[in-house]
Amino acid sequence: MSDEEWSMDAVIGVALTATTAGITLASGDEAPHAAADGVTVSFDDRRSAGAQLAGAVRRIYAQGAKRGCRARSVAVTWTADADGHVAGFSGLPAELDVDLLPVPLASAGSALVSDSDYADTVVCVLEPDVARGLRGHAVVADTDEPRAAVAVGLHDDDAADWLAEVLGGLDSRPRRLVLVGADEHVHPVAAELSNHIRIDSDADSILALARGAALASARDAAPAGVDEQGPKRLARRPVWLTSVALAAMVLVSALVATMPLGSAGPSPAPAPAHVPVSPAVQVPPKLSPSPRPSPIPPEPEPSAVPAPASDAPAVNQKQNQSDTSAGVPEGRAPHVPPLAVEPAVPAPPQVAEAPDNCVVLCGFVL
Repeated sequence: MSDEEWSMDAVIGVALTATTAGITLASGDEAPHAAADGVTVSFDDRRSAGAQLAGAVRRIYAQGAKRGCRARSVAVTWTADADGHVAGFSGLPAELDVDLLPVPLASAGSALVSDSDYADTVVCVLEPDVARGLRGHAVVADTDEPRAAVAVGLHDDDAADWLAEVLGGLDSRPRRLVLVGADEHVHPVAAELSNHIRIDSDADSILALARGAALASARDAAPAGVDEQGPKRLARRPVWLTSVALAAMVLVSALVATMPLGSAGPSPAPAPAHVPVSPAVQVPPKLSPSPRPSPIPPEPEPSAVPAPASDAPAVNQKQNQSDTSAGVPEGRAPHVPPLAVEPAVPAPPQVAEAPDNCVVLCGFVL
């Protein structure tokens, strides 16, 4: 049968105990009742448990295929004393092209009581615990979510008392009990509680748990198709934030680039000003070449040149007077005039070099 001929996907649910197996088919939201669309297997010594399980699963798979339901997976839940029976499914996934999904007992019971057909039902599974007798799992539906109770170290005589205590502690007493386990464990409990609650038969109970395994696997697989709009929306936001971050980085880098250059500008300026200290006549010629590289102040050049020129002869006259008055201390006389000239000399290079750096980096003069 081609993929176009399949009308619905389905799940095969399997529940195993040491003595019994239940196999059912759950398809869609309106799946048939487990007892009407499943088979039970009572293991015997004439055939291996694996061969009996494989044959029952093939029959359920064929029944679903006749109705157009294609089983995509086989959900299996089992008690601790049925670990050896699970090996019988080793060849089924490749033969039927299905996935083998293990389902815990608690998940199968919780999914079953969440179904509307089992809303007033308590699911109880008894399995052997090698170290501490029996282990009991009881699950019942509640207003918000199923409630579970677990007990360990039980024995055949007190398992019924524990289950009766669980039922008595519920707000609303359920009307139906699905009791699953080996025959020697469940029969004594069913005999003591039969007068207090309706107990499903062994076949109906194991098929109900198999249905719970199928429902649990379908429920756990539902989050695989999560809406993908959330990741897509999150993926769009970093693109917008990245462009803003890049623009901010460019602006900050431009401002940071001006900081070292502006601080480095005045350092070379005082060097040429302090070199010509001894001769007083050499000061005016150095003032004329300094404004040449600065394109901004062309007019201050003549005003700056005569100012030191007028000061220069005054300094020379004072020097001549000082020389005539005292002929020996000629070395001290030239130090006094440069101190008066130095404030005028470093001022032009500082004003001229600062705009050059701003023009090159920023593109405009501050």
